[in-house]
Amino acid sequence: MQAILAALLALALSGILLADSRPAALVLRVQAACELDSIATSASPPNKADGWLELAGNTTFRYRIRTSREAGQGVVWMQFDASPGSTLRYRTSASGAGSPHSAESSRGDQRVPILSFGANDHSPAAGSTAVVEWHLRLPEPGGPSPAPQPTLRVECR
Repeated sequence: MQAILAALLALALSGILLADSRPAALVLRVQAACELDSIATSASPPNKADGWLELAGNTTFRYRIRTSREAGQGVVWMQFDASPGSTLRYRTSASGAGSPHSAESSRGDQRVPILSFGANDHSPAAGSTAVVEWHLRLPEPGGPSPAPQPTLRVECR
């Protein structure tokens, strides 16, 4: 009887040891996250020409992005509080993740995509930097005072 109990105990202990020595997998799902900070805009003085008010400037910002692995995406949008009939020309450059956008002629009173992200895109924890060079052309009579500044927004999943 003791021999049977000893054999059962040895079998049980060997199963525990085997179970403890097998590799284990840990699955971790991280949520998408995105944020903008350190937004700074510099612009030249407005130029009046042929019934138009022309503005030119640079907007620099830091972004942090993490999109989901399979179906992730994200966009940084820029918009001016501009009058109807205005036009916008812009070019974006970025130091990190993302695809910069540019356009030769967009409506100046609508939001435009300046940087987009695909699935599993991510920036370093400290963030990445991007610069948008822009030229805004406003109808002079309806041109606001002071000159409009861009607003940036980010969306991601």
